[in-house]
Amino acid sequence: MILPDANVLVAFTWANHQDKVAAENFFRKYIKVATCPLTELALVRVWMQKGASGADADKALQDLFPNTVPGLFRTIFQRLPLPV
Repeated sequence: MILPDANVLVAFTWANHQDKVAAENFFRKYIKVATCPLTELALVRVWMQKGASGADADKALQDLFPNTVPGLFRTIFQRLPLPV
């Protein structure tokens, strides 16, 4: 299991991020990942700094970690299919 930092989460969720492909490759390589409230908060903070609403930032977080329950650590065992 690996704990990606906030930069990876931002790049993966931001459609036109310059490192989007690298982030997608990261999640292809590491299927089993975990996150914590600090990295999740950083994702929301960056989204809102870029002009997204709180609801949009929350949706990005929920889309990234579907079917999980927030807690001290969130473990994601199965990622959504990535574009080929």
